[in-house]
Amino acid sequence: ENDYFICTKYDVLSSMKKEVTLESFQALTILDGEGKIIVDDKEMYIKKGDSLFIPAQEGVYQIEGTVSFIQTRL
Repeated sequence: ENDYFICTKYDVLSSMKKEVTLESFQALTILDGEGKIIVDDKEMYIKKGDSLFIPAQEGVYQIEGTVSFIQTRL
């Protein structure tokens, strides 16, 4: 955490739901593993090395698989 961003590491073993609020976007960097992200009933395959940007107010998203990632937000 610094004056501008909050970074949190998550380890998903099966499935995890997160929410993007009105307050901030979320940038995800996949550190290890593979799986998929589901946003608004759209699925996208994710793997180590991928980076994703989820706009503010997008709502709930779900990550499935065995994935470690860093979430960056304001």
